[in-house]
Amino acid sequence: MRTVSLLLPSLLFTQAPHPGKAVYDQWCAGCHGDTGAGDGAAAAFMLPRPRDFTGAVYEIRSTASGELPSDSDVLRVVEGGMPGTAMPGWKSRLSPQERADVIAYLKTFSQFFSGAAPTPLSFGKAPSESESALREGRQIYRKLECFKCHGEAGRGDGPSASSLKDDWGRPIRATDLTESWNFNGGAAVEEIYARLRTGLDGTPMPSFSDAIDSEVITEEQLWRVAQYVRSLSPKTAPEVREVIRAKLAPGKLPAGPADSLWSGSEAAYVPLVGQIIQKPRWFLPTVDGVWVQAVHDGTRLALRLSWHDPLQALHLGNLADFWTALEGVSHFQYLAWNAGFDRPVSIHELEVQAEVDKYAITLFLLGAQQAGRFPQRLHHWLFERARVDSALTRQKRELYASANRYAARFCRVLEDRFLQRRRVRCEALVRALRHFYRLTHAPKIRLIEIGHAH
Repeated sequence: MRTVSLLLPSLLFTQAPHPGKAVYDQWCAGCHGDTGAGDGAAAAFMLPRPRDFTGAVYEIRSTASGELPSDSDVLRVVEGGMPGTAMPGWKSRLSPQERADVIAYLKTFSQFFSGAAPTPLSFGKAPSESESALREGRQIYRKLECFKCHGEAGRGDGPSASSLKDDWGRPIRATDLTESWNFNGGAAVEEIYARLRTGLDGTPMPSFSDAIDSEVITEEQLWRVAQYVRSLSPKTAPEVREVIRAKLAPGKLPAGPADSLWSGSEAAYVPLVGQIIQKPRWFLPTVDGVWVQAVHDGTRLALRLSWHDPLQALHLGNLADFWTALEGVSHFQYLAWNAGFDRPVSIHELEVQAEVDKYAITLFLLGAQQAGRFPQRLHHWLFERARVDSALTRQKRELYASANRYAARFCRVLEDRFLQRRRVRCEALVRALRHFYRLTHAPKIRLIEIGHAH
């Protein structure tokens, strides 16, 4: 008997890679991980975290709560991104075929996609809108207790907002309904209604389809909620510009924020982002932008900065977000003020002043909430608990730490001089703050080192 050995090239038995793998590895794996588990190299630095494809839990869907998304749902996110997160849109980067391939590939990470394709829901067109319809929408908004997360004014500051967590136990923010340009899934009334019907799986945002099925509300009433939510935002998204136009008001500048001279002054939107990511100062602040208006009389310039007023809800749980926003406002104002004197500003000077501004403004706001009584733990909250991001260079860490120490020393002097029996001597304190603000950096440091405040 004769035997013959056949040596066949191993290439004949090697399975060709999935056509979407190369695209995924190049553009997606850095955040979502090699196996799609949301554990890429960059994931730990993101809030919210990247999507874990292995569990097949998707927020933005045209399907019922708990169901898989359609390919069109996933394509929409791939093309347009997820506003308010690190997920960008890829429509201009990837070709239509690459987008289709990568969607097919990410579905291989979960066995749940092996079954029949889900059926999208259809909700029709929104009913006509009117003032009475919006009033009804607000009533149903309260009936469904949307305010508990999103707040009475829709600013994402409801009583439950600070304790919200996603299905994996990670902190999650309630959406600010006054900023429709950050809505995931779209800002049209029909798109908002779809989110109300399908919910956002993996988050505390439920589907209200059950409320319709159990006749707690009607479909039309839920449409009214969608219309009311859309009415909380400007009709168009704000345009971020490099130049802020100042309105000419000959002979007179506004006397204060409520002055009628501000009317007709164009408001420019300035987005803000946090710089310190060490807890409790999250990188993603609740206050993520300010509106700036400018009026001049030919020689002088007045600025009005507006943002969501946290006065009614300022507490330990949201101070970090408030300070992040306030830091950006302080930087802008201080640079603009010094530019009027053609005076350069160092980063150290900018940071020292920002810390002092944060202390002073928080002192007055908390004092107003507490009937004029001084919050004794403020110095501890702002200065002693501060941590600088360890990812910064050593030089930058030392710079921020130094600015924190100098500001802490000055604010301690303010407490010793102007706070008596937990009451603030407001006029004297304001004079001292104004004197400090107007000094250049070197005199400020000398003033702090000798432990004095005028």
